[in-house]
Amino acid sequence: LVDWSTGWWVPLHLLLVGGLLGAISTVTQMLAVTWSASPAPSSAIVVAQRAGLAVGTILLVAGRESGHDTALVVGGALVASSMLGLAAVLWWIRRTAVTRRFAPAIEGYVVAVGLGTVGMVIGILLGAGWLSSSYERWRDAHLMLNVLGLVGVVIAATLPYFAATQVRARMSDRATPAAIRLTIAALAIATVGGAAGAAGAVPAL
Repeated sequence: LVDWSTGWWVPLHLLLVGGLLGAISTVTQMLAVTWSASPAPSSAIVVAQRAGLAVGTILLVAGRESGHDTALVVGGALVASSMLGLAAVLWWIRRTAVTRRFAPAIEGYVVAVGLGTVGMVIGILLGAGWLSSSYERWRDAHLMLNVLGLVGVVIAATLPYFAATQVRARMSDRATPAAIRLTIAALAIATVGGAAGAAGAVPAL
């Protein structure tokens, strides 16, 4: 409905950075606390993390649309910082867990947030024009780290536990903590390899 000068970029990032990351921030904490029977994190910390994400998203999008690189960089830094805050909260939940068998899922969330944060830093550099000489290669790395890394690994870490919970079934005997950790590690390594191949123009990688 609105004629954005940056085209699809604005609605896409409002949806993914503001909407999807907001959902991931909420759901990963909720599942981690529920599954592990850990004490809930402080409300102040949770609100600060979400507020940083929301304000950062608005600054990021406004800076990109208006051509103010400072606002874009500050907004992007707030978003990345809020993700690091999420990782810290999730790790605290894992450390205080009463039930340890869900630890691989929480560890997967932390790995996913780490991959996504690297992708976000690349996105900030792209948006500010600091990688303009190889824009398309770094954009592809940015996409892989955020879509396959952040979103993909969150989904992969959740499904083995969530599917069993939803259908009230016992988890497969093959879904051992070691197997889940190995799968998450393989996905993370593959994502980093793919992103490195894109950024370095190495198609085989």
